[in-house]
Amino acid sequence: MPNEKLVKIKRKRHSRSGEEIIIMKNLKKLTALAGICAVTVASLAACGQSGTTTETKADTNAAQTEAGSQAAESTADSAKDTQAASEASADLSGSITMAGSTSMEKLANAVAEAFMEKYPNVTVNAEFTGSSAGIESLLSGSVDIGNSSRALEDSEKQNGAVENIVAIDGIAVVVNPDTKVENLTKEQLAQIYTGEITDWADVDGDSAPIVVIGREAGSGTRGAFEELLDVADKCTYASELDSTGAVMAKVASTPYLWMSWMTR
Repeated sequence: MPNEKLVKIKRKRHSRSGEEIIIMKNLKKLTALAGICAVTVASLAACGQSGTTTETKADTNAAQTEAGSQAAESTADSAKDTQAASEASADLSGSITMAGSTSMEKLANAVAEAFMEKYPNVTVNAEFTGSSAGIESLLSGSVDIGNSSRALEDSEKQNGAVENIVAIDGIAVVVNPDTKVENLTKEQLAQIYTGEITDWADVDGDSAPIVVIGREAGSGTRGAFEELLDVADKCTYASELDSTGAVMAKVASTPYLWMSWMTR
């Protein structure tokens, strides 16, 4: 009997061992199943991300394509404009003549050079004869453009001249460096140019005669200066020169006595 009991116990242990094995196998199956679920979920999640990424890439590609298309259109338009400008430059030919203000010489020459560089088949000729002479040449039809350093008169506008402002300059009164006077009022200037004041001593300078020089009649700068001082047709000049450059040279080369004005 002891032996049978012993056998039964062994059998029970064996049976328990068998149950443990089954449980272990079931645990392995559950673990495997959990692993499969995890893989499946991960795969599904990856599929979801892939779909979102694909949509994002598609949107990005569409935006890039649209931007590229717009850039291409802009480049094409720019190329057309450049080609049209080139064709216009090639088609434009002939000559342009202008005359007038000597104080506009530098500006007129710069404009002429720039225009001929852009339109190589066009020749621009400029003469510097004075503002009034330039306007007269324009009205007579002998030039295409009249350069003036003064505003047009009503009569000139009535005869067909059209005013186009291209620059604004200033008028400066200059004296020889040997002259010690540095400040003059507008009233004193008017009195000097009309001959009321004739000596530097009357304007806090050394006693010496004031010799006034200026531009010739018809100069735009002279007209503007006399208009600003309200002395038109009242001035007394010791010398009248035909260009701003000539005025500057005369003042610089004659010590102490000379006084004039010029545009700056």
